[in-house]
Amino acid sequence: MKIVAVRYRNVFLFSAVVFLLFLAYEFLIAGAEEPLELVQGVKDLGTFCSKVAEDCYFVKQEVKRDKSVLRYIESEKYSRDGMFKMTIVPLEVESNKVVINRKSLSSQYISVMATFPYAIGALRFDAPGQKVLSIGLGGGSLDMFLRITRPELDITVVELDPTILEMATRWFGVVEDEKRRTIVADGNDFLEKAALKGDTFDVIALDACNSGASTGVPRLHSTPRKRWRTRRKR
Repeated sequence: MKIVAVRYRNVFLFSAVVFLLFLAYEFLIAGAEEPLELVQGVKDLGTFCSKVAEDCYFVKQEVKRDKSVLRYIESEKYSRDGMFKMTIVPLEVESNKVVINRKSLSSQYISVMATFPYAIGALRFDAPGQKVLSIGLGGGSLDMFLRITRPELDITVVELDPTILEMATRWFGVVEDEKRRTIVADGNDFLEKAALKGDTFDVIALDACNSGASTGVPRLHSTPRKRWRTRRKR
């Protein structure tokens, strides 16, 4: 019995020592970590060159005067003097590090695209299983905002350029799960195949720009009007 008691006592002492060491780390080491310092300016995060677009993209992060933080993509060909940005995503400080804020939008037109389907009744808050198709990924501003704020939606994103998907996954927090998926394909071809299979969507968001559009206008001109009328009828 004495041997058993000694063993239990040793186990208790060992557990107590481990617990005290854990507390010491949390309060003396981890707790002494200095707050994240945000320095105003622009930082280059990475460069990605695309064979599809024959262009190179630069991922940048900017800390503004008011300490707000944005992450965005610029094009080597078309982002002259920083006027054209392919996507802009807000960030926030969490647990002493900067993370993507998916509950906020920094682009007015993305805000309109996210809310307009509800305004016209194409999407409803009380109807689960509604399907959204987004053509064009960028940094995932629209689809990831909907994924986080409206988890009942089923979201499919079609992106032509695998380089865009690589950037969005690495630097913009785009994730693949049972409610949101990215398909690397041509948007026109995807729509044609979906129509032939009888697949339907409650909303189709067009956010794909032609590679030379410094205005950011969706490339509707590359799709004949007859093909769009056919899709609406189907």
